[in-house]
Amino acid sequence: MSLEIGIFWVFGLAVISGAMMVAFSRDLMYAAIGLLLALFAVAGIFVISGADFAGLIQLIVYVGGILILLLFGIMLTRRFAGNVGITGSAYVLPGTILTALLAATMIRILIQGDYMPDSLGVVNYTRDGSTETVGVLTLTHYVLPFEVVSFLLLTALVGAAWYARRKPPVPRDMLKSKSDIA
Repeated sequence: MSLEIGIFWVFGLAVISGAMMVAFSRDLMYAAIGLLLALFAVAGIFVISGADFAGLIQLIVYVGGILILLLFGIMLTRRFAGNVGITGSAYVLPGTILTALLAATMIRILIQGDYMPDSLGVVNYTRDGSTETVGVLTLTHYVLPFEVVSFLLLTALVGAAWYARRKPPVPRDMLKSKSDIA
């Protein structure tokens, strides 16, 4: 077993451990820490796989942005210490069976996969996930879809800002003065 495969399995076990912390933790802060572990490990898997751009984006967007926002939200709005809520145990057995079936299916697919590199040694821009490849493809072959997606995201951002700043409707009864009622 090579060093890369060993590191991949370490990151894979870290993803599974973090996901289990999220799924089985009764404390919301521990679940967020498990999510942090899983997201860091996924970024590590991206980097080991040669997709350094995807790993960097994973760290910046998910770990650096969303998870930190989630942690601040938990810390600032937390009113109760200890357990947040009690979950029912009726779904533990079906959830465990479904998880075991999905895990067995994924392991079977991974074992049967063909993971040998191309024999020619030619860099294929559609398979390489490096930063250079993503940049070249984004600014050459996929510039129109990139611009369309950026326009849609800008439109969604402007719409969300407009919707958030919109004043709530005032009921008709509140528009009348007290002298009109009497």
